[in-house]
Amino acid sequence: MLQNISIGKRLFLSFGIVLFLTACIGYIGWTYTHTMAGEFESLYTENLQPAVQLANAERGLWELRFEVANYPYWTMEQRAKLRAEEPKWIRQVEDNLAEYSKRSLSSDEKSALKDFNEQWNKYLEARPHWSTTICPPVACCLAAAMCSPTRARAAPLPVPPIHTRADE
Repeated sequence: MLQNISIGKRLFLSFGIVLFLTACIGYIGWTYTHTMAGEFESLYTENLQPAVQLANAERGLWELRFEVANYPYWTMEQRAKLRAEEPKWIRQVEDNLAEYSKRSLSSDEKSALKDFNEQWNKYLEARPHWSTTICPPVACCLAAAMCSPTRARAAPLPVPPIHTRADE
């Protein structure tokens, strides 16, 4: 069949077939590229953004916990700064968890978020009283005196000796 066709027509036909195959491969590549772009968008919106929101909420919680743990050892100025920043960290936790809860969540995630919200509300109710629980006024005065700038220039407090098993 191809023997009766001239060389020019054979070349034209072969280049046409190569061009058609190249166009098919290009179309398949273009289709998969758009599919992958959609999958990456989905990955970003369904996985990365929620992870960032949870990380930001965790950062706010960490800052609030750090404040409580170190409160007795800081000066009055540092304490005032911490108390002033407290609403910022609470708002960061609440805003990020509110954005997180707007997503389509699995039943386990919904359950965990519900448990967290219950504990978070209890935490917020108890939080205004923590400063007097951790640091009663007399202890805070002593801690503030120990951390004051004048105390820093004074002689260091004696450190009790550390006993090891080798001492026994």
